[in-house]
Amino acid sequence: MDDLITWLRGLLDEDERVARAAAECGSWRLEDEWAYGLGVGVARTTAPGFILPEQWDHIRRHDPASVLADITAKRAILDEIVPALEGYEWDAVAERSTTERLVRLLASAYADRPGYQEAWRP
Repeated sequence: MDDLITWLRGLLDEDERVARAAAECGSWRLEDEWAYGLGVGVARTTAPGFILPEQWDHIRRHDPASVLADITAKRAILDEIVPALEGYEWDAVAERSTTERLVRLLASAYADRPGYQEAWRP
């Protein structure tokens, strides 16, 4: 379980680094069909045509400030539940504790990231 927690905290650190770098450029906005990360340049959908309202809504919801708030919340959850796992021993026969399952569920959102192990699936 320690390796999963270490891996997850490392991902949160990396996501925070990227979001903070993006946040230095300001918030994101839409002008006509172009989505701007202020000071960074122009982002445009790879789909043909213009950015659709539902695409822009997704981009806006993942503004660096929103990502940083999400990271803060996930760290707070880990800080609350990880102490309950200290000294916890899980064997193949025992049912996973709710606490362990919560850590696995948090990590499952990153299953597409390098280093994720199938054994961590909830």
